Amino acid sequence: MMRPWNPGLEEQSKSRIPARIGFIGMLFITWLAVHGVATLEGCRAFLQQMTFRTLPLHVADNAANVAAAVWLKRATPPETVLAVHWAGALPYFYERKCIDLLGKNDRVIAHLPSRMTDAHAWIPGHDRWDYNYSLGELNPPVVVSTTPPRPFEEYGYRLVDQVNNFFILASGKNPDIQKDLEAGSPRASELYREFASRNESRIRGYLPRLTLSSLEQGLEPWLNPGEALMDATILVRDVYVFTSQRLLLLDRQKILDRNYEMVSIPFADILDFTIEETHRDDFTTRLKITLAGQKEPWIKDIRRHETAAEIFQKLNRFIHKQG
Repeated sequence: MMRPWNPGLEEQSKSRIPARIGFIGMLFITWLAVHGVATLEGCRAFLQQMTFRTLPLHVADNAANVAAAVWLKRATPPETVLAVHWAGALPYFYERKCIDLLGKNDRVIAHLPSRMTDAHAWIPGHDRWDYNYSLGELNPPVVVSTTPPRPFEEYGYRLVDQVNNFFILASGKNPDIQKDLEAGSPRASELYREFASRNESRIRGYLPRLTLSSLEQGLEPWLNPGEALMDATILVRDVYVFTSQRLLLLDRQKILDRNYEMVSIPFADILDFTIEETHRDDFTTRLKITLAGQKEPWIKDIRRHETAAEIFQKLNRFIHKQG
């Protein structure tokens, strides 16, 4: 049954509309005050990508994914199944069956409870896994991981090579595939150059992602979730630290003073990299690094008095001059 029209209720409802708008506005202002800086920066970056003023997120990472997929498809038999962490461009261009270790495309893993805690518990698609199922039961012959290989070694996998930000492992149950991978295993620079030669117009003008940081509490709190310290090269003047995702150039003297000043470069942006001591007497290190989007390598004799900040500035100037 319909209610009769009531003019009093109509006026009352109209009077509430401005109050609701004001309440919503206050909520927005409060939210903006709390999250404003990060949100505005994120919106600005997003708009620049949408209007093609800057390259989209993960361009270099996707280049590494595609190049790895092309090589893996060429180096393995057609029936070879991959287990992957990064289940995007790599499986798509591999064009064969892949196992998603993080369960975004696996019904069994997707229904497991989250294994993440605290601030990372909310991250969808990165919070659940079961290697007993994905590796022990499904038994893929090749694993392409973005994390260090130690957990996979427990299931009989052996590291074949590290290509860009990927660890490529082969199962001991498939010795023929392991031999094929070892025989044709490329350097990261060869993979990236192969992709870049086919997509030169997309890669040209790309600016590598360099950051300069200074910490006093050590390296571990600064690492990303899932990132691990892998190796370090200690020379007279400098320390070069390799993580599972990046190369860090540190100032050794400042480390002794408990001040970690470092230049960070993602592996996906590094085509080639060599370091050597050239003059031990005057503490000189020669750094040769070829970065994505650059025509020539940067070769620099780094002397004892130069800081990480100075190296960062000189490398940045070189990049923008080349670009």
